[in-house]
Amino acid sequence: MLETARKRAELRRQAGFWKGKFDWACACGDVRGCLLQEELKHDRFGIRLQEEEGRFKGVLDLGEQARRCSGFEIEAWVVVPWSQLRGDGEAAKWLEGVKLADRDITSRDPVQLYRPAPGVERYRCEKCGARILLVERKRPGVVKIAAGLLRSEDGARPEDWIAWELDADHEDADPGLVDELRNSLQSWNEAMKAAVQTQETK
Repeated sequence: MLETARKRAELRRQAGFWKGKFDWACACGDVRGCLLQEELKHDRFGIRLQEEEGRFKGVLDLGEQARRCSGFEIEAWVVVPWSQLRGDGEAAKWLEGVKLADRDITSRDPVQLYRPAPGVERYRCEKCGARILLVERKRPGVVKIAAGLLRSEDGARPEDWIAWELDADHEDADPGLVDELRNSLQSWNEAMKAAVQTQETK
């Protein structure tokens, strides 16, 4: 099954179905890779907020687990299909293991693992401590990558790839903060949508 998946991925790569890519890396650079954007407008996981624009869903998490694990009120993640996340070097090996859930993290891996709840895995760089991934096993087709890790080739953040929203789990968050974030995200998404449309007409 794994070999078949690899062959399909290679065929897709050779066929040129990728619209573009953004690199991602932690602060020290030990854990790095790239995120691929499909040329296709729809995917089978249904995770894009704006399918007609091909943007991924960015999630601001204000839940209790996010606060306790990060030490801050908000965590920012980008939800992507596993098929569009790549790792370089050692990161490629452990990403494959995490995706298939077929091995434990060892002392030779560049990351550390914490399980805050059953079926939830948080990975961070062993050296610099940067958050890398949030894996929820109840959603096997997708993974959350820390938004701050993404960088384009010219150093900009890939905001035109991401449509932001609040995570559903924010019941115990400050209501004023939730309202301000919701309004700001709506304005931000509209501005990004307009910017993308302007670029496409040039």
